[in-house]
Amino acid sequence: MTTFALRKADCGQDVFPGSLRETKSSHQQGPLTAVLERLMTWQARAEMRSHLSTLEDHLLRDVGLTREEAVAEAAKPFWQA
Repeated sequence: MTTFALRKADCGQDVFPGSLRETKSSHQQGPLTAVLERLMTWQARAEMRSHLSTLEDHLLRDVGLTREEAVAEAAKPFWQA
């Protein structure tokens, strides 16, 4: 399985390892690498959801979300995609 990483638009930080380049799936990597990548994914997801909950309505409209959708996404636990 191939995965692609995203970048935070506001600061250019990698959100997921790989930053828009192909990365190996977890079963092709060592167990420690797979665990670290999972932890980094969870951390990034929690940060993005926290940030999403603070955006003003006009910014949410810019990304195609309603306030209700943003609140629902922010309420998800970090381990849930």
